[in-house]
Amino acid sequence: MADYMPRIADQELNKRLSRTGAVVIEGPKACGKTETARQLAKSEFLLDINNNAELARLAPNIALEGATPRLLDEYQVAPSLWKFDAKLTTEATTASSS
Repeated sequence: MADYMPRIADQELNKRLSRTGAVVIEGPKACGKTETARQLAKSEFLLDINNNAELARLAPNIALEGATPRLLDEYQVAPSLWKFDAKLTTEATTASSS
């Protein structure tokens, strides 16, 4: 695997993650979204392998459990995760600002 080439998006991603606990990265297929996210992620859950998407639907806490920031790759295959992630992000942001 080649070394990571820094991108303009890296600084923006870092800035947004410092303000909120969740960021959605959108773009064309195979443009480097996952690799960019991996540079800051402390853990990851890949929804497009094995039965992970189904597992995330049945037990979202498993997909969201892990060191943060957490990369949830291919998020669109389990959109119901968003409501759980948004709740946890709001709770974490509120707790850290107290």
